[in-house]
Amino acid sequence: MRIKTVYIAILLMLFATQIAQAKTKKSKSEDSKNTTKISLMGGSKELQENINASLPSRKPSCDASKEEIDNFQATVERYLVKAAKGLGYYSSTFQLNPHKAANCWVLDVKISSGAAVHLRQLDVKITGEGEQEEALQKILATPMYQTGEQLKQDKYSSYKSSLASAVRSLGYFDAKFTEHEITVNPKTHTADITLHLETGKRYRYGKITMKQDILDPDYVKRFVQIKEGEPYSSSDLSKQQIYLQTTGYYSDVIIHSSKSKADDYTVPVDIKLTPRKRSAYEFKLGYGTDTGLRAGAKLERRWTGKKGRKLQHEIKLSEKESSLESRYIVPLHHPQTENVFYNIKLSEEIADDIHSKSAEIGTQYTRKNAGGFQQTAFLKYLKDYTKIDGEDEFDTNYLLFGARIDKTKRNDSLYPTKGYRLSLDIQGAHDSLFSTQNVLRVEANAKYINPVGSGKVISQLNLGIVESQDFDLLPQSLRFFAGGRDSVRGYGYQSLGERNSAGKNIGGKNLFTASLEYNHPLADSWSAATFVDTGNAFHNWNIQDPLKVGAGVGVRWKSPVGPVSVDIAWPKDNTSDPH
Repeated sequence: MRIKTVYIAILLMLFATQIAQAKTKKSKSEDSKNTTKISLMGGSKELQENINASLPSRKPSCDASKEEIDNFQATVERYLVKAAKGLGYYSSTFQLNPHKAANCWVLDVKISSGAAVHLRQLDVKITGEGEQEEALQKILATPMYQTGEQLKQDKYSSYKSSLASAVRSLGYFDAKFTEHEITVNPKTHTADITLHLETGKRYRYGKITMKQDILDPDYVKRFVQIKEGEPYSSSDLSKQQIYLQTTGYYSDVIIHSSKSKADDYTVPVDIKLTPRKRSAYEFKLGYGTDTGLRAGAKLERRWTGKKGRKLQHEIKLSEKESSLESRYIVPLHHPQTENVFYNIKLSEEIADDIHSKSAEIGTQYTRKNAGGFQQTAFLKYLKDYTKIDGEDEFDTNYLLFGARIDKTKRNDSLYPTKGYRLSLDIQGAHDSLFSTQNVLRVEANAKYINPVGSGKVISQLNLGIVESQDFDLLPQSLRFFAGGRDSVRGYGYQSLGERNSAGKNIGGKNLFTASLEYNHPLADSWSAATFVDTGNAFHNWNIQDPLKVGAGVGVRWKSPVGPVSVDIAWPKDNTSDPH
């Protein structure tokens, strides 16, 4: 694809920019009313900041009466004392002097902070059934103060709140502080803190009720991870809510549990599920240098009956690749991590020198293990018609058995700055099982994103090998090709591969591609990229088949509808032919 395709992509990007900027922003400003000013003098910067943050927001107007100012002064004094004690200044004094300047009241406050109070002794204890709870012990392991540290009451309040919140979240609803006090000695400027928490008995889940009417109740029970009689945990309830929301069946999930309804230390749990619309439609229109103009549509039936089975129909059309596929998905005992699906697919793929049409029918079993690896076993029957320019079309049949494992971890689904993806795919066929010939195909992919400074580095590696009795009878989809946006940029889509005697690209038995890219932020949602790619698809590793190299620059845009990228790359062996 020549450099003119870049112009089309840029025009699309500019058009999207106009759409994103179509919304206008309105700003409103209000005239602020002239009010009494407060001027602080003396004390540390930290103390002044704490006082300013604590002062009442409502102040008398500039033309207020002397009586109003006197009342305000008395109020301010209370706030000053409280703000100073909050930082450990228990012996502080304040001189307040109201006067008028420039036709407005000004309240001068002279601060004498005195010596700060420091911690002498800390006594924190947890007793009761929950004494050894890991979450509570973790809080105890980090004391609120060190001996001799200046007493700042926000630490005490925060620590006390964290303990109270932790015991409530664990179901110790009867927990209480049997002792909680700060004893200050103004003569020695020291303080002793006593904080004793009695957890009481831990509550457990009572009867779990689910209110919904779209799926079989016995099937929905598969989604319930909490069990009656188990110890109560608000964290587990939150995970349960997220789990139900991600099933795809429900638009809203409300979980209600109340201690007021508890009986014999058991709390009933009511789960209300609001269904999503049964059918979902998705339409796509775009352009890519690899595939040219492309369009797509998808229909999903989120459930086809009471067992929660799903049906998907999808069509993709482009200048290079087109397909029509239907999938029937059957959730198993653990519906979120384990399912079987059946599919039928018709597809067409057009490269420069090779063209194929195929029909596929198959099934696959997928599960995700505790380590986050997606494990898949599949069986599919492939009927393929492939034609290489200048040669006769040939048709083949393959019953392919295969397995796939992959794992993706990233800090953002659309715009990750850190993460990785690993995958390994193995499939094969035997000529005694409805297949034209013996075939074994292995492909491995790795991608790693790592932050560097204010930017990020993206590295990729792809390896592949296919062994067969006769390479000439392999369908296009089982051969390896290189070149294009996700391969070796600087070369056309699938333009790299082994050449036959007529100079036609027929793909290769082996694949190796590697890429290194650096993205640097420019402004707002824009970033610049520079990269170098290398690789090829070939039959044999030798010096007659060198790896191709492409390098270039690009721009990235975080658009409202997803990431947009434009790259210009030059092939090392012909720098006058950019892509």
